[in-house]
Amino acid sequence: MITGAITPAATIPAPAEVAVVREALDLVARMEYATAENRLLSELPAASPARPYFAGLAAMNRFLDLGDTMALRRAERHWEALSPRAAPNPVFKKTETRTLTLYRGLSGMQLSYSASLRGERLLSTRMALAARSELERVGTLPEARLALMLFDYYRGRLLQKIPFVGEAALDTRAFEAGATEVPLLRDMFLGSLFWIHVDNAHYAAAEAISTDFLRRYPGNRLARQMRGALLYRAGRLEDARELQEGLKTEYAAAFAGLPKPVGVLPLGYFRAVGNLARVAKAEQSKGAGRGQDVSALLAEWRKAEQAGLMPWLPPVLKRDLADE
Repeated sequence: MITGAITPAATIPAPAEVAVVREALDLVARMEYATAENRLLSELPAASPARPYFAGLAAMNRFLDLGDTMALRRAERHWEALSPRAAPNPVFKKTETRTLTLYRGLSGMQLSYSASLRGERLLSTRMALAARSELERVGTLPEARLALMLFDYYRGRLLQKIPFVGEAALDTRAFEAGATEVPLLRDMFLGSLFWIHVDNAHYAAAEAISTDFLRRYPGNRLARQMRGALLYRAGRLEDARELQEGLKTEYAAAFAGLPKPVGVLPLGYFRAVGNLARVAKAEQSKGAGRGQDVSALLAEWRKAEQAGLMPWLPPVLKRDLADE
């Protein structure tokens, strides 16, 4: 159990850390992941929980964009220093109690997500439950409130075999208002809200989030992937195809230009290929589009399976293209 004085001064990041974290998150949004991660590790003190938490976000974004599984492992190591399933790391012994509890809860949610990417469903569930326990202890803090709202919304998917689970709605207006209270984490929380809007066919609301972010960071590939999914789900197939074709070209060039350390996988390229195949199928069924060769796209998509990449690719794509 964490001990120490409870004061109302819990903030993340601490005022002295805001400038470094803000610049690092800006670098992440500009896809300068290594620079962001190194900046956080070199400029924030080892005794600050902001250091591993935000360094983990930088590394995770690199994995999601460039398929760097070594970056994924680094993200997990960063967050494991704050894991809610372990005793508090002694390096944080002087950290104010609520602040440390909050970071542990938020890091647990990230570890739950990384476990889900690896297909480790039981670990993902256990980590999410441990994170929820930490967050409930500091539930008056805006970051904790938002994370708990997300947990409640997604718990039906996370805890399918637990009897008390039911469907939960999300007060999207309250969630969006809460995100304005945490400006440095606003984009992260609104990214979650984006997918909730898409899931509920609230496409205009999702598009507003996407448009705001891409106005500030027009080159961000992860945000453009998200927008491509929105366009497909909204039936705007021509726009979705154009966007995915651009991403396919960019990912092919980005991967070709990367050094080839162990663990760097062309996941972004194959996501774009799979999305293009899905769009082409939908256009074909409507007798629309530019007559894209669906079979050629599917053949390219299957190269991911031959290369052993399928476990890392989005479940929705694997499901939609499984019978092709």
